Amino acid sequence: MAHSRYIREDFKSCLGHLIEECGEVLAAAGKTVRFGLNSVNPELPPAQQETNADWLIRELDDLEDTIARLRVSMGRPHRGATGRAIADAAPAPVASPPLHDGGVGGDG
Repeated sequence: MAHSRYIREDFKSCLGHLIEECGEVLAAAGKTVRFGLNSVNPELPPAQQETNADWLIRELDDLEDTIARLRVSMGRPHRGATGRAIADAAPAPVASPPLHDGGVGGDG
């Protein structure tokens, strides 16, 4: 996520930020599929390493924040797929797909 002093709230900036965050989610998801949830990027110093699961969740959180800002910039309320407000919707069950988990290796 960009530092707050660089975030602009106009529609065009929010849309550009959405595109950037989508790319970051794609990168994290791709590495997770290739190397597994528990793999880390061995090229990073140990203090900066995080599992692919943590990286993916961090990027998804950033994407969700960016989507919310884009909706505000468009003057649209945040609605779930059912048309109900997100706060009113029951959480969907989450299935854990079997992913390769090769541990440390590859490039992340």
